[in-house]
Amino acid sequence: MVEHQPPVGEVPLAALTRAEIAGLEPLLQVRRMEVEARLDEAALAAPADAEQLAQVVRNLLENAVRHGREGGRVVVSAGAGETGGQRAGVVLAVADDGPGIPAEHIPRLTERFYRVDAGRSRSAGGTGLGLAIVKHIVNRHRGRLVIESEEGAGAVFRVWLPGRLAAARRQPRAAA
Repeated sequence: MVEHQPPVGEVPLAALTRAEIAGLEPLLQVRRMEVEARLDEAALAAPADAEQLAQVVRNLLENAVRHGREGGRVVVSAGAGETGGQRAGVVLAVADDGPGIPAEHIPRLTERFYRVDAGRSRSAGGTGLGLAIVKHIVNRHRGRLVIESEEGAGAVFRVWLPGRLAAARRQPRAAA
């Protein structure tokens, strides 16, 4: 089973994130929302599975767009980061400007089928599985998911993953 096998390969987070943003363009237009991307081209998740990380980015972006303020903004970033000041790696963060999440719900958000507001989630198109899938994939990648929110001030979902910043490509030296 793939879930018990560690992933292999390297995934450039900037390119992966841009592709997922492009795929969400129809939903962004319907909700009249903008995405601000702050992406470090050198951020590589490794070891990583590109298809699974695309699912993480897609789920987090869809949640931010569906639960963010209509006509609002989603900020997505990717770059170097640490987890608890201990392990260097890369961090993907998705922030929305929606109503925020009451503190008592945050610990349960990654439970399957858990919804803060079932009626609103259904009308927004949610199944209650997205964050459970995100947590499962992040765990398989030996990463960490942190959710921060304040009522009335939106939410930020941060995913720390093992990885690094790619070394700058050397420019060929001009012949003398």
